[in-house]
Amino acid sequence: MSAPAAVGVDRPTLRIGRTDYPVLLPTIRDPRLHLAAIIITLQILGQVAFDFRLSIAQILVSVVTAGVLEFGLTLGRQRVLMWPASALLTGNGVAFVLRVPGTEHGDWWSMKGWYIFAGTSAVALLSKMPDVRDEHDAVAGGDSEQGDKSHDGCEG
Repeated sequence: MSAPAAVGVDRPTLRIGRTDYPVLLPTIRDPRLHLAAIIITLQILGQVAFDFRLSIAQILVSVVTAGVLEFGLTLGRQRVLMWPASALLTGNGVAFVLRVPGTEHGDWWSMKGWYIFAGTSAVALLSKMPDVRDEHDAVAGGDSEQGDKSHDGCEG
């Protein structure tokens, strides 16, 4: 996720009800956009030239799952409407490497194994979000570095 929106900076906002939400969009210099262009080009080449056994629907399931999750989590936690550029890369990366047996080249809209693509994208995205992992550690009672340093080096 990206940094929270700065208050008072000339950023677009969207009013929903009585609440104004800052809108964060990527700039043309954002390296994630350049990487996305490369990955999309590789996906197209894979479909056209290399006979990937992957459907467009499976790619979309991966990308939309990750994008919706990051958008929703960012809106809920930071109260910001943000383009989920990082999540879209995660979903595309999952689709790029994941294959489901039985998907044939040319079956462009096959939804075979859609839940595998959705689940893998969700796990991949959530594993990248440190605040989600920290909440899980706190609930699970796992050891965390923050818990060990809570006494600021004082013993006793």
